[in-house]
Amino acid sequence: MQSTRQYSIGSVEVALELLEAFCEEDGELCITHLAQRLSISKSRVFRLLATFEQKGYVKKSALQGKYDIGISAFETSRKLLTRMELLNKAKPVMDEFVRECPESIYLAVPVDQDILFIEMVSTSQQVQTIPFVGRRYPVMEVAAGVVVSSSTGSNGKLPAEGGRTRAEGVCIDQDKLAEGITSIAAPIFDRNARVIGSLCLIGPSFRLTTTKTRDFHISCLEQAASRISAKLGYQI
Repeated sequence: MQSTRQYSIGSVEVALELLEAFCEEDGELCITHLAQRLSISKSRVFRLLATFEQKGYVKKSALQGKYDIGISAFETSRKLLTRMELLNKAKPVMDEFVRECPESIYLAVPVDQDILFIEMVSTSQQVQTIPFVGRRYPVMEVAAGVVVSSSTGSNGKLPAEGGRTRAEGVCIDQDKLAEGITSIAAPIFDRNARVIGSLCLIGPSFRLTTTKTRDFHISCLEQAASRISAKLGYQI
C-alpha cells in the first residue's frame, strides 16, 4: 500500500499550517513572525494571507502588517462542530444544566496532548468569567483535561496529582484557568466506555467556596455528564 504522504500538496500543507498558527497563538500576528514560524519567505506569507483575506478566513488589523482570524474560519468551524454527535447530544443537556444550576458549563474534547473547549452555555448571573471557547490547555493542567487523561483506580477514585482536589469521577481545580476561577469537570463516555470528553463547570471562585455549594454543583454536573454519556450509548 502506498503512503498517502506522496499525494500531499506542499502549498496546501503550508496554507493549513498558516491557519493553525492563528488558532494556536493569541492575538494578532505579523508577516515576519509567520514567516519565521513556517520557515518560508515573507512574500509567500503575504500571498497566502491575501488569499485567505479574500475568502474571509483572515482579516487585516488596524495595526499595519498585523492579521487576525476571520469570520469565515469561525463559520466553517461552527458548521463542522454542529455535525459532531457529541456536541449534538450534549447541547440540550447543557442548556438544561444552566437553568437548574446557574453557572457556565463547557464541553471539552482532547486534541493531541491538549484539551479544547468547543462549546459553552453561559450563566445569566451578573458576574461571569471570561469565555473559554476555542482555548486549549495541556490535559494535565486543568480539570477538564485531567478527567479525560486519568484512568480511575480500583476504588473508583481519580488518583491524587498536582494538589488538585479529587472526588469520585470528578476533578476540581482553582486558579488554573485564571486567577479567581474555579472549574469542576466530569468525564463523558461513549458506547465503548471510552472517555471522549468532559463536561466542565467554570465560575468565579467566590461562588463555589462552601462544601454545600460545591456538593450541589458536583451532583448536577455528574448527572448531566451521565445523561450525555447515556445518549451516546454508554451503559454502566
